[in-house]
Amino acid sequence: MTDSALAPSNIVDDLVDAERQETVSDINVMVAGRGGDGSLTIVTLLSRLLGQRGFHMCSSRDVASRIKGGHAAAMLRGSLQPRWCMNDHLDIAVGFDEDTLKHAGPLLKDGSVVIYDSSLGEPDAAKVPEGVRLLAIPFGRMAVRDLRRELFKNSFSFGLLTRCLRVDDSEAIAILSAHVQRFPADIARANVEALEKGFGFADELGLHEGTGPLAACKIGPSKATPDVREPGRGIWFPGCRRSLLCRATR
Repeated sequence: MTDSALAPSNIVDDLVDAERQETVSDINVMVAGRGGDGSLTIVTLLSRLLGQRGFHMCSSRDVASRIKGGHAAAMLRGSLQPRWCMNDHLDIAVGFDEDTLKHAGPLLKDGSVVIYDSSLGEPDAAKVPEGVRLLAIPFGRMAVRDLRRELFKNSFSFGLLTRCLRVDDSEAIAILSAHVQRFPADIARANVEALEKGFGFADELGLHEGTGPLAACKIGPSKATPDVREPGRGIWFPGCRRSLLCRATR
């Protein structure tokens, strides 16, 4: 491999084990990082992807009340049935800082997947419950090395996330391309290249297209309706901003 990753062969074998693969109609994901590093963009991309498959979305964001810095986290619940709250467990967590496991740990269950950016150090295994499948990969370091900007780690990791969800690479590329089309051409190309590098790294791990542990149902594209906000669910707290947004997509 081109860089180090904590992904023992038994973990990857478990991820692609056909007997443990499942198709899900209710999926729960957390993405966490540092405020201003763009990590929460992954939730936006995943929301669009699931919305095109006919899912209803409910998302919760918790960010520090500052321009940049501090822990920031977002949770997304996608379901074929309208769900107006978050679930009590996570199927997948994507983390870019050391606080991710502290917050996600209590919500992880047997069979959950954690995709962790180990650029600043390996994850604390004591915070990972037994039965959770952990992929620790230095996304940030690899993005700087290959693309000269750490910010591209988000597109890189989106490639691993979509492989875990058995999303076709072409579908993931289409979602990202639509998102970055407003960017300067060189930045848009670099994001797509980072995504493709994520696919390549997944191939090196043995996590090939169509072999991931989860598959989100697909009932066809849907047209999003206006946002539906529950009264009292968007709340300001001292030192942070926390909100819950539920959106029907059919």
